Amino acid sequence: MRVFLGLLGAVIGAIAGIFFLGSLVGDTYTQMTDFQSPDQAGDAHSMSYLATTFVTMMIGYFIGWFVGRMIEQSDRD
Repeated sequence: MRVFLGLLGAVIGAIAGIFFLGSLVGDTYTQMTDFQSPDQAGDAHSMSYLATTFVTMMIGYFIGWFVGRMIEQSDRD
């Protein structure tokens, strides 16, 4: 149950990162930093988008895993 809820949480976290947070963080990071070429700005935006998606996916996984652990412990009692 923990693994299933962890994977479900990871999918939900990745969706949140892709559709809601990734572009916002990428835009904010590129506006705050000075770049010498447009390629550097594009690379920085892509990397911040990717990192945000990865972090939200991991947060979702750990939340799902923790909820699954709590459910398994309550089933044992």
